[in-house]
Formats: sequence, C-alpha cells, structure tokens
Amino acid sequence: MRSRSSVVGLLCLAAAVVWGTAVPSTAGGDSRQPTVRFDVVSIVDGAAVGGGTAVSTAVGPTGFVGDTLTITATGTAEPGEGEASGGGTFVHEAPDGSVKVAGIYTVTRFVSWTPTSGSFAATTLIDAVGDASEEAHAGVLQVRVRFWSGGNAVGRGLMTITCALPGAPAGLEEGFTVIATPRGTDLHIRFTEKTVGGPTLFHVLH
Repeated sequence: MRSRSSVVGLLCLAAAVVWGTAVPSTAGGDSRQPTVRFDVVSIVDGAAVGGGTAVSTAVGPTGFVGDTLTITATGTAEPGEGEASGGGTFVHEAPDGSVKVAGIYTVTRFVSWTPTSGSFAATTLIDAVGDASEEAHAGVLQVRVRFWSGGNAVGRGLMTITCALPGAPAGLEEGFTVIATPRGTDLHIRFTEKTVGGPTLFHVLH
C-alpha cells in the first residue's frame, strides 16, 4: 500500500457507453493459502480505514488516452478454493471530466494471488480495517469483474489490485489496473497509469 493504488484497465464506448465481454481465464489456487480480504482505503488521522477511492488513467487505445477510472473496492478471495467475491463502484470519465459511464462492478472469478514481502508497521499507520485475526499484507491479486450501469451488465474485465507496503519487492506498483471490453466491441481500454487517491490494502485471515 505504498500510499497510492493501481489495478489493470477498464473500458467504455466513446459515444454510446455500453460494455461487453473480456477474454476468459482459468481460476486456480493452493489449498494451503488462507482467505484474503482486499480494500481501497483512506488515510484519516493517521489510520487506514475502509471506504477509500482510487483513480487510474487510461493509456490506450487511441481515443481513450487520458480518460480516468475512479473505483471503490472491498471483498475477499479464497485462493485455495479458487473463489472470490466483492466489488464496488466505478466512474469512467473523459479528460474534460464528463462522465462516459458509471455504476457498480462485481467480482465474478478468482484468477491469482501472490503474497509478497512488505511491512504495514513500517507505515506507522493504525490499521483500522482488519481485526486481531487478520494480518495486513502486501501482494498482488487478480480477479475477473463485471460492470453494471442502470441495472444492465455493460462490460467485463480483468482487475489487478497491488499493495506495495514498505519493503515490498522493487518495481511493485501500488494501486489498481483494469483491462475490460464494452459490450459488442473488441476494444480493450487499459487503465494502468499510476493511480492517485486511496491506497490498497490486503488482510490475510489465517
């Protein structure tokens, strides 16, 4: 959670704003792995609390560069069972601030979980998200998501949530990225540029 957030690209139509299907992937896991909780958090009075928002910027394709994706996020993953659930809200905006599409997204499938080194204690923050049975942790989680707007499913995608606590491996980029495809198109809008806003945080329930 280096203090910013990043996860893998999201997408949207230019004029119509309807979303579609992403390439399917294979879920899997290790039965020795515990349950992992994920959150985008806020830093309030020296404490990490739930309910944060994070913003990532589109780097492609042409016509979407500079668009932003704002999300909230919370949920759990069970790597050993190959399962995940949760979600949040999303807003896709053009560079001028006009909203292209907004709504909620739901986690539909577990893809992968990679725990890494990193120390929450080194942030000097108070952990107000987890409890005594949950350990704040760095790592990278990938999940499949479905986007909804106005009660209609408008897209699917791959979301990558990365928490880079102090001491995490070099090159690990805090935040989220999304890669998704609008309904009826073959677009792949990639929201991957360095994120601003709330950092991400994992808790491992043993």
